[in-house]
Amino acid sequence: MCEFADGLGLRPVQESDARALAAVFQANREHLAPWEPVRTERFYTVEGQSEVIKGRRAELASGAALPLVLARDGAILGVLTISPIVRGAFQNAHLGYWISHEVQGTGVMTVAVAAAVDIARDQLGLHRLEAATWSTMSHPKECWKRTVSRPTARPVRIYR
Repeated sequence: MCEFADGLGLRPVQESDARALAAVFQANREHLAPWEPVRTERFYTVEGQSEVIKGRRAELASGAALPLVLARDGAILGVLTISPIVRGAFQNAHLGYWISHEVQGTGVMTVAVAAAVDIARDQLGLHRLEAATWSTMSHPKECWKRTVSRPTARPVRIYR
């Protein structure tokens, strides 16, 4: 869907991603714990990820969501999901995302979020894309500034 420099790309999740997603979720289990819901052990397996992917692919097929993976040279670095896509007059969705601890702070998610905003506007025809950040940092505003604040993004309110 989107190719960037250095072998970095953003594309819809595929059934063949189950093994790579299981591995990256296992490697980032502790890193993602503050933000992720409590997961069963099965979630971290290839079989569990196959089930998740089937659900995500069904949402994609129905137009309810756009589940994306951020990858570099075949290795999955993170996930972005535009969902739920609300049509009608609202034309709205939320953007959820996470990045592997190994590449956090390198700017790759900033590039991916900017591309997701363009996809939401230009390909999906959305009027609004909402992204929220939750940070364990002492300065939540800094988390917002680094990832999602761009000329096309405006925070409505930052809650503490």
